[in-house]
Amino acid sequence: MPITKQTIAITGADGKIGTALAKRIAGSNYRLLLLSNNATSGQSLAKQIKRAYSTADVKIMDCQYEACWEADIIIMAIPANELKKAADRIEEVATQKTVVYITALKDEALKAPETVQKSKTAKALEKMLPNSKIIELITTEQIFIDEKTADGFIIGRNENAIQNVYQLVNKAGINPIVVEETAILQ
Repeated sequence: MPITKQTIAITGADGKIGTALAKRIAGSNYRLLLLSNNATSGQSLAKQIKRAYSTADVKIMDCQYEACWEADIIIMAIPANELKKAADRIEEVATQKTVVYITALKDEALKAPETVQKSKTAKALEKMLPNSKIIELITTEQIFIDEKTADGFIIGRNENAIQNVYQLVNKAGINPIVVEETAILQ
C-alpha cells in the first residue's frame, strides 16, 4: 500500500453491502467518503464507525461526482441496474482511477467456479468507463451480513489496481483471490 493514506469513495454506502464494507475497512488506514442518498442513515453510519474506530477518517457526502473526484479508489456498492447511470455521472472524474464493482452472490452460487468465470460486469463497466482501471470483486452476500471471512474473487486487467484492491479487501476480512483475467475479460 502507498505511504500516503488512500481515499476510498463508496457509492451506495447506505445500502447493506456498502454499509458493511465501510464498517469493515474503517479501522484501516483509509480516508472514507461515504455516499448516502439519505442524510439520516449516512450520519448514523458515520457515528457507528466513529464509535467503533475513534480515529477513523470518515465523511458523509451526497454528491457522487465530488466524492469520486477526491477518491483514489471508487467502490460501487450499488445494484447492477444503477451501474450505467452512476458511471455516466463519474466518467469525467474517474479517469485513471481504480473503480471496483462489487457482485455479492448467494453462498451456493459462489461455490461454483463457472459463476465467477461467467461474470460480465467488469467487461461492461470497462466500456462505460474506458479510461478507468476496472476491478470486479465477486464474493458472497453472507460476509456482509454476519461479518465472517469468505473468499473474494478479484477480476481486472491493471496489476497496480489489482494489488491495491487485494490489500483493501484483505483488510476488510475478505480472503482475496485474483482470477486470471484473460479467460474472463476477452
